[in-house]
Amino acid sequence: MGNCFRRGERARREFNDAVILGDLKRVRRLIRYAKEGGEEGERGHLWWAAYLGHLEVVRYFVEQCVSGVDVSDASQDSAFLEAATWGHVAVVRYLTERRDANLNVSNALREAAGRGHLDVVKYLTERCDANLNVTDALLEAAGCGQVDIVQYLAERCDADVNAEDDFGYTALMKATYRGNVRLVRYLVEQCAVDVSAMTLTEAARKGRLNVVRYLVEQCGVDVNKEDKYGQTAVTAAVTAGEIEVVRHLVADCTVHVNSAAVRLAAECGYIDIQRILTPFLLAEPGETTKDGGDFVLSPGIPARCFIPPSEIELTLFHENGSIGGDFLAKWLDSDVAVKLFIPDAFSTSFEDEFFVCEFASNGSLLEHVNSSSVGKRTMWKYLYEAALGLEYLHERGIVHAELRCSNILIGSDGTVKLADFRLSGLRSKALIRQYGRWRNERPRMAGSVRWQSPEVMLGDTPSCESDVYSLAMCILEAATGKMPWSTIEEKEDGVEMHAS
Repeated sequence: MGNCFRRGERARREFNDAVILGDLKRVRRLIRYAKEGGEEGERGHLWWAAYLGHLEVVRYFVEQCVSGVDVSDASQDSAFLEAATWGHVAVVRYLTERRDANLNVSNALREAAGRGHLDVVKYLTERCDANLNVTDALLEAAGCGQVDIVQYLAERCDADVNAEDDFGYTALMKATYRGNVRLVRYLVEQCAVDVSAMTLTEAARKGRLNVVRYLVEQCGVDVNKEDKYGQTAVTAAVTAGEIEVVRHLVADCTVHVNSAAVRLAAECGYIDIQRILTPFLLAEPGETTKDGGDFVLSPGIPARCFIPPSEIELTLFHENGSIGGDFLAKWLDSDVAVKLFIPDAFSTSFEDEFFVCEFASNGSLLEHVNSSSVGKRTMWKYLYEAALGLEYLHERGIVHAELRCSNILIGSDGTVKLADFRLSGLRSKALIRQYGRWRNERPRMAGSVRWQSPEVMLGDTPSCESDVYSLAMCILEAATGKMPWSTIEEKEDGVEMHAS
């Protein structure tokens, strides 16, 4: 009895192998061992034959209606769909022409279009009924970047190129999402599709710089127009952290940069994007108090703390901020650094303020890490003074949270100062609430991830202890001449995985 069972199981496995290999002779010989289904809901024999394009095996199963092989309408429709999906036009033709099963041709057309099987698409559209949903097929093809099929369906089948799918996406938006400039150009130039602000914001959000350039430069899309969700191209790019798109929009287009865009970059933790946006920030009207001069004061700040803008001359934008500010400037006859106020997610009272700071003429510690002009003794002096500065902050309940060598500045007198307090004052409830979201919605930590402590990268709130860890990373960098985790690729996730 046991031997018979084992022989039967072996024969069933051989039959399954014969179906997969398309060996019709073996299939015929072993057909009595056919058995549909299994413990894990195996695909039917007809499905496998159609999926692999074995026409003769499909024909044998359907026409012989053999016991053990499911050839019901549902089974044939499933097999038909697989054949279309994988481009087996001979199987598609056979199952279509039999017309003894209820086949969903529109589904098959959509799958074939998305996979790029033009021969199947042509056959189905030419031989099947006029109620075929060619527009759905075009949308699927556009979403998969199948230019030739989009062209065929638009020109030969009159598919609606401006139609939307269930989520409101048009063929143009789908092409934009993929960054397929060839398809975008075809739809715009040959099909005259409607080009909306939504298309541009989608391109910006996905970082499709080539599509952004085409839409702005060739199609004349207004870069400042809001889409139906209230986003402009620049806010969409900022939200997604697409730094190159942001750089292009502010440098090469007439984009309007307001404090909302800069604040958005701050909320997401994109410090590099903040620096790009800041020089292009437009002045915005707000509640201000006149102070008898030609500049305005925010209420509650003593007048002696203000410097009239007329006394400041900005001379050079310094993108990495290693001079103590964003701009090298002149205050009357003195060299200074001007730091524009970049609002963060929790700022509510500042408007268009800027800060005039000491010009760190000796740059940052980062510039001296591999310099032969600074001896080890001097380097340790700088690190010691940085530790004293950090102690001073911690005694006052202030967490720096962004410490790295580029934020340790060296003044003209050789004294070290800590800069770039982007997250200082973290004891406030608003900041703690923001960092409490890190476990599920952790923002990128820009370039500082290599210096962050494991607990911060895992979602904990930055603390005095995590600052000490960051200082230790600075010491390691100064001692070795290499940035922390230098052997790990630049991708943020790789550093997080090893550090945490």
